[in-house]
Amino acid sequence: MFPFHTWLPDAHVQSPTSGSVILAGLLIKMGGYGFLRFSIPMLPQASLYFSNFVVVLSIIAVIYASLVAFAQDDIKKLIAYSSIAHMGIVTAGLFSFCEEGVLGSIFQMISHGLISAALFLCVGMLYTRTGTLEIAKYFGIVNTMPKFGFMFILFSMASIGLPGTSGFVAFELMSISLYVLASFNKDSIYSCEAGVKYFTLSALSSCIMLYGMSLLYGYTGQVNFSELGSFLQNHQITYGIVFGADKVIPEGFHIHHYKEVSSTNKEALDLIDKGISNETVIVADKQTEGRGRNGKSWVSPEGNFYASLIVNLFNDYLSENQFSVSFQRVTLESRKKEEWSSTQLYKRCGIPTKDDVIPVPRHWDPENLITNGHIRQLCNKNWIPVSRTGMTPHTTCKLQCSHSYVSSTGENTGMTERGLMNQVSKLTELTFVTALAVRNTILSFINGLNLQYKWPNDILIDGKKISGILLEKKSNSNWLIIGIGINVNHAPLPGTTCISNYGDSVSNIDLLRKLIINFNKLRKQWLFDGFYAIREMWLKKAFKMNEQISVKLADKLYEGIFADIDKSGKLVLQQKDGSLIYFDAVSEAIVLPNNQKPIRVGGMVVENSVIQSESEVIFQMTDFNKSVVVKYQGILPPIFSEKSGVVVQGKMFDNSTFLADTVFAKHDENYMPKVLK
Repeated sequence: MFPFHTWLPDAHVQSPTSGSVILAGLLIKMGGYGFLRFSIPMLPQASLYFSNFVVVLSIIAVIYASLVAFAQDDIKKLIAYSSIAHMGIVTAGLFSFCEEGVLGSIFQMISHGLISAALFLCVGMLYTRTGTLEIAKYFGIVNTMPKFGFMFILFSMASIGLPGTSGFVAFELMSISLYVLASFNKDSIYSCEAGVKYFTLSALSSCIMLYGMSLLYGYTGQVNFSELGSFLQNHQITYGIVFGADKVIPEGFHIHHYKEVSSTNKEALDLIDKGISNETVIVADKQTEGRGRNGKSWVSPEGNFYASLIVNLFNDYLSENQFSVSFQRVTLESRKKEEWSSTQLYKRCGIPTKDDVIPVPRHWDPENLITNGHIRQLCNKNWIPVSRTGMTPHTTCKLQCSHSYVSSTGENTGMTERGLMNQVSKLTELTFVTALAVRNTILSFINGLNLQYKWPNDILIDGKKISGILLEKKSNSNWLIIGIGINVNHAPLPGTTCISNYGDSVSNIDLLRKLIINFNKLRKQWLFDGFYAIREMWLKKAFKMNEQISVKLADKLYEGIFADIDKSGKLVLQQKDGSLIYFDAVSEAIVLPNNQKPIRVGGMVVENSVIQSESEVIFQMTDFNKSVVVKYQGILPPIFSEKSGVVVQGKMFDNSTFLADTVFAKHDENYMPKVLK
């Protein structure tokens, strides 16, 4: 345990094989056994008092030992440092004071004792055959000792925590206790996966992955770590993404690298047609048919950065095959209202609280969700909290699949089907998210540049274009393509510039690694906190903000003051007469009278609705006091309620006509709207 660990690596190196086996398999577990057998039961209050301190030391041990392991060329020292990381997980699990954590720690001590002993026995055999402990001198072992190589890899995978091995069971049990700690809740039933689990296991797996890679290299050929970068690139292995082997599907982007393509966006479209299961990035050294917005060509010589991110919208939005469940109150055995009200954990951990709305798949029966308390399933990355709504208890509530559920106290969970978010407007928001990520990426290499955003999709340095962004989406697909071009070494067109004009050239690998990190960080912020913060950051560096600009749309030229970016990403142009023109990045301009705002999400409540057909709805509008026609183009059929009214989300083209992207019900305190088939 850090900082009392420094003796262990040297002891392993100086010990014979039998000594290392006893040391790793038995003796280093004595500390954990002592905590479990004496400290915690004999001094429970003191142990609880110092638990946070011990957990912090344990996490430091995991991270520190894993990083030090990267620098080792002695295989015994490498295994020794990995053992320190494992024991850090053990002490963290013990002092989580959760049943799962304690059981996982006991299981891990037994499991690691057997696995590490087996690894040191294998190392002893290697030393006997080769006379060295240097990893770099092991090569071609699998050719001469195939059975031995298989066993060594098997024990290495068990040490990582591969599913099917004892290490996997131990890691999963201990990880439960870790994300219990992360949510500051001592009961794992109501806790959700959080950053501590991935933070800790990623550090641990970093050590073990390097360990496994070095062994694999050693089995098949001589190790050459200087060529590791090119190996990752040529074999399309994710850059900068570390994941625990106890997770079957890694997080992050899969990488496809090409020397030359017609267009990275075109390659991405072809890849979607073939079928992909993971978020992917297409990178090319050169494009022969690069294109920009509105079909414009993008000159793409070799030496610049060209990439297309394929982002899964299923992770970011409600899909059309989902319901929204509104948790009002659940009174079951050992579940009280207060236990569902950890509002401070709402955004970070996704715990259902009162009045939260969370998406669940259409085929999922909410009755099972409620009665069995399958809260952990809600933490899957495919389901994220999206909004809140006011609902009141119902004596009887008809749930999905026509199930009726009545609790003994008459307090039920209310559920309603809601219209979806306007995906078009949401997708345009990702342009701003990507622009922020590109700017932060460039500034991470050359600080102090005057980088600005030009609406809707360009990044400028001192008024000259250095980067462009192009969003494309294939119809009937959950995949969105974000094309990104950055001038690194060449400025091919007038009015453009490149990174090398302001400092040293940057490699595409480094750009890609940093770009993915920044994009994921900003995308999470956007998903949890909404577009407001993204918009504010964008506006602070907006090009020609509050200045006279010209906007060309088709064959018409508009002039005015760049006044704002509205809440859905539209450019607001103020003309001399005070009237406003709203420009959408994906559609025509919306011209409004003096200072009148267009309709946005939740911005209009209409009453006395009459549904004439599935595609056309007539409303009596509150604001204009006159009937208008709304042509409905949403994914779901309209939700109709005479009592609560209907909220229209769409665009206003004149004083009487709206083009609605989505129609959804406004919830009333005493009424749950019906869905018209």
